[in-house]
Amino acid sequence: MTNQQVIEMSRGELYQRVWATPMRKLAGEWGLSDVGLAKICKKHNIPRPPVGHWEKKRHGKRVRQTPLPEIKDDRLKTVQISPKEPAVEPVAADSEIAQLIRQESDPKWSIEVSEQVQIRHPIVQSTKQSLKGQDPDKYGRVSRIWNFGSSCFDVRVSLENISRSLRILQGLTTAMQARGYSLNLRKDKSERPYFDVLGEEIEVTLRESSKRSERKQDRSQRDSWFFERYEYTPTGVLELGINSDRYSSWATIRDTNTKPLECRLNEVVVSILKGVERSRTWREAARIEKIQKAERKEQAVAQEIERRSDSARITRLQHLAQLWEKHQRLSRFVDVVRAEADSRSPSIDPDTLDWLTWADAFLRELDPLSGGEDLPVYTLSAEEREQLRRECEADWCGYSETFYRR
Repeated sequence: MTNQQVIEMSRGELYQRVWATPMRKLAGEWGLSDVGLAKICKKHNIPRPPVGHWEKKRHGKRVRQTPLPEIKDDRLKTVQISPKEPAVEPVAADSEIAQLIRQESDPKWSIEVSEQVQIRHPIVQSTKQSLKGQDPDKYGRVSRIWNFGSSCFDVRVSLENISRSLRILQGLTTAMQARGYSLNLRKDKSERPYFDVLGEEIEVTLRESSKRSERKQDRSQRDSWFFERYEYTPTGVLELGINSDRYSSWATIRDTNTKPLECRLNEVVVSILKGVERSRTWREAARIEKIQKAERKEQAVAQEIERRSDSARITRLQHLAQLWEKHQRLSRFVDVVRAEADSRSPSIDPDTLDWLTWADAFLRELDPLSGGEDLPVYTLSAEEREQLRRECEADWCGYSETFYRR
């Protein structure tokens, strides 16, 4: 803060200013908040107008001004006001977008829409045709013919504002194309127009707000079940929505008391660029979150596999035990057959001997503990771990990032 930025005045002078101008307005002139100015007044024991003072004065009522009290501390007789320097925020984090936003402040990029602008772009011409001959709806607005096709802007305005709306859309389209942002039609069934801005698809809509008022009615109308209580009158105020739908909108730029929408099209471009950056930021955040979510799932699945490994070992143990029990039961039966065959020797049937040979070979294959088979181990096999992984992934709930318990 430099000395030239410090405002210095006497206590009495500040007192006179406070009682001559509302606090909020005075604070704004000095780059302060009204709370900050109130603290200065309190520090220097300067009385302030009470609540309702300016309203009474505006209506010509008598008001009382609290006298300035004397103070003994000479240091408080001089007031120094240090306006706060507003924090300078970057217009955009993305340097490319920041440069494009700053460009909109350059007079040579100023967008002007004259009364004589020619409707040249095919999509704007199509919009004009779609509004022809339409009757106003209950809000006093006309909109495109739905069976006309969707290759036109979504415009809902009063009959009186159709020409003005078309001039605005033509002016915006010309300005966007001059900046390298082409106007295209979607390739789906909707064929809605959109501007391609740095790879983002931007749609715009144009609306005229309506004012609701209670409809005059007699008793017979009031008792009728289909009588509409309210009527709507177009206000003449146009609103340009950016990527608007029933639930959300990137931004809405409208007519104001001091600037019509035609003079705010540079603001429209700035709002679009800021929306593009927000969309990029959101998409990048979503990409990172997707990666992190996949990593969390992978880690959770690995931990769950370890937790469920004992279940796999138990399943394997039960399977081996069943094989062993089956082997033992069948071996006992084969031994009984062999003993019976030996007791009948030498008149044993050769076919029975073949059967015994086959049975011995089968039992060797069935026995989990013989025939060179590896003994059971604690470590799960690759097949067992893969089966567990499939089960864990099937049981994973991505929303809560937990497992459904089996």
